[in-house]
Amino acid sequence: GPGGGDAFLRVTRADGEVVREYELPGGEGLHRVNWDLRHPARLDAGPEPWQGFSGERYHRNLANRGHFVSPGSYTLTLEARGTTVSTTVEVRGDPEMPLTQAQYEEREAFLTDVQLLQQEFADTLGSAAGFGYGRGRQDPNMSDEDRALQQHRRAVMGVYNALNGGGIRQGSLYPPTASQRTVVEAARQALKEHQQ
Repeated sequence: GPGGGDAFLRVTRADGEVVREYELPGGEGLHRVNWDLRHPARLDAGPEPWQGFSGERYHRNLANRGHFVSPGSYTLTLEARGTTVSTTVEVRGDPEMPLTQAQYEEREAFLTDVQLLQQEFADTLGSAAGFGYGRGRQDPNMSDEDRALQQHRRAVMGVYNALNGGGIRQGSLYPPTASQRTVVEAARQALKEHQQ
């Protein structure tokens, strides 16, 4: 069509909850856009600029990615140049996995919760605090309490990455284990005590 301007793709659940929002290229011509069936890497990101991926070494983007949504109905709404078009898609579970809908939903809720906890750690400790020293090396000026909090923060990140995957590593579609839940609860408690 004629003209340019902003275009947006919004993904919502059947209950209207927004799962993902993209800001799309608004220029003339045909634009092919896909949703990777995931939440955003940061839950408070707002509409994120959509970027296609074409890699020479890998077939998918290895940057940080949010976790998969559960199977169910999702509505994709495209808004461009004053026009709104919607379509509903059905996300299905992996037929090779012996998982119930409840297990998919348990995993998704847990990972969303862990994402929020990671953001709380970032807000409390700063986005990069203690991460610049690399494996095994620690900031000599850091207090014991902050050092303990950093260990909890890394442990939470480890749980998220184990389930969600990271880089070339695949994650798991299974719900969290009892030990993964324990790691996250211990971190949540330590952060709560620190904030008081």
